[in-house]
Amino acid sequence: NWTCEFCASVTKLALEDEEIPRGNHQDYLLSPPSLEGDTEDDLVVFVVDISGSMTCTSPVPKGFGMFEVQTGGQKTSKMREEEEIMRQLNPDGLNQYIPGQRHDIQYVSRMECMQASI
Repeated sequence: NWTCEFCASVTKLALEDEEIPRGNHQDYLLSPPSLEGDTEDDLVVFVVDISGSMTCTSPVPKGFGMFEVQTGGQKTSKMREEEEIMRQLNPDGLNQYIPGQRHDIQYVSRMECMQASI
């Protein structure tokens, strides 16, 4: 029997012992691994969520973790391109911060975190 953690309803299940979940996540294999030692034809596929929610951002201290390591402290072509756009939009270099807004953070999207990890 399985009890739903949300509605507490009990459902009778017909599962083999090895099919019963033992942790917070499960890995499913479409086929068992090859017993042969040849690894040249192996392929790893990453499935990445690119839905709209991946554009949600979180404040991160400037220079934090992968975002500093990824560029080695050097400006990437994307960074230079964004700076040029900002110069065009704000040729006088006026302060664009809202009063009280922190200057020591950057906003990083979920997609940027995923790209940095891959």
